Amino acid sequence: MRCKRSFLVLIAVLGGAPSLLAQERMQVLAFEGGGSGQTAAMAEIDVGLSAFGTVRDVTALAIEPRASASLIAVAGGRYLVWATPRKYPDDPGHYAVFDRRSRAFTTLPAPVYWRLLGDRLRPRVFLLKQPVTVYDFRSGVERVAAPATDAGWEASTVAYAARADRLAVLERQVTATGTRLRVTIADVATATTTATIMLPPASSPFFTTGLDISDDGTLIYVRDPVAEGLVAYDVALATEAARTAVDGSLVLDHDRQLLFVQSAQGLLTVLDGRTLDTLGALPVAAGADSFQVMPGRGVTGAYVLRSRITGASSCVVDLDVLNVGGQRRATTRLSDTLGGLSPWCVATFAGAVIVRTPAAPTGLTAHVAGRAVTLSWQTPGDTTEFELEVGFSPGATALRVPVGDATDIAAAGVAPGTYYVRVRARNELGPGGASAEVRVDVP
Repeated sequence: MRCKRSFLVLIAVLGGAPSLLAQERMQVLAFEGGGSGQTAAMAEIDVGLSAFGTVRDVTALAIEPRASASLIAVAGGRYLVWATPRKYPDDPGHYAVFDRRSRAFTTLPAPVYWRLLGDRLRPRVFLLKQPVTVYDFRSGVERVAAPATDAGWEASTVAYAARADRLAVLERQVTATGTRLRVTIADVATATTTATIMLPPASSPFFTTGLDISDDGTLIYVRDPVAEGLVAYDVALATEAARTAVDGSLVLDHDRQLLFVQSAQGLLTVLDGRTLDTLGALPVAAGADSFQVMPGRGVTGAYVLRSRITGASSCVVDLDVLNVGGQRRATTRLSDTLGGLSPWCVATFAGAVIVRTPAAPTGLTAHVAGRAVTLSWQTPGDTTEFELEVGFSPGATALRVPVGDATDIAAAGVAPGTYYVRVRARNELGPGGASAEVRVDVP
């Protein structure tokens, strides 16, 4: 593995384009075995086309079998968080936090809530109780992130816009004539409501609907409980912006604002997240018993895990990579490559996430006050740490300064002169691209 990484670095230095060489990997939390002998493990699988489907690592985890129904990436995928179940009625339960770099996990004592949300840009999680709170891993502080739901209303579903730092909360109120529905938008920094969008009422309190919010916080996506189909609402205007008859569960690609709608019949429809126009459709899971969709990056539209039960205790699991239009680019029989372990059906996956080489940080700015310099930037996600590159001429690098996972740094007593500064994000797959360069003049 070390030789392969050195080769990738050499290609990058020589000006090559290693975009298809192991730039994305999949982390899968799954359970192997059956009955009381079932064990949990984390598998790392290469999804770069040059080594598609190669299992790089399988780590056994000392957690209870079937610990959760989901796997959540936090702070750009630095932590993977899930809630364990209660062993006994008086056991409050806890969260388990897996660190990809050390292959270790720690537990965070806390009550078990019906769902957690992870912040992919910051090391924190949202605890979906009443009211919604946020727990910061750096400070260990839990605080209110959104106002409590009004009396008579019940919070049903929550979504998060990382770039805008906003929460969307779907609320319902059951009345004698039906169920009223609304979505409230909350600013996390101030824990205040910034917008309320009324939705068409549902005839039954047992309706099911999806909810998501674009990363910039300008659009929310919900299922129409009456006509079904999918509706996009403009948050600023609190009005309908677009509508489509496509119906099913939602997976939002926050970076490219694409929507993947997966139907119970195994059809995957790709929509433009702004207009809801259909970009492609494919029966990706025809004949499968279950499947799971994860967004890709660049020319990769999405990854699809699908499984088909073949016997009382056996199944086959396939991993597809699709282009943006939904057509397959490659497929591997994943259940044949897990190092001799028992096949893992998608039904037993607690979840899967994609780990990517970081993109370039954005918004690098410098503030100079005398000989004190403060730099700040925006994280691209998928980051474990940042590194400053400092030179004395444009494009040159004379000094590299690791700065941890913070997105700002302050230095005092900087020597007078002109500096050219860039910042680069890193994770265990390697460094990402450098940010735009800023010139810093210290008098």
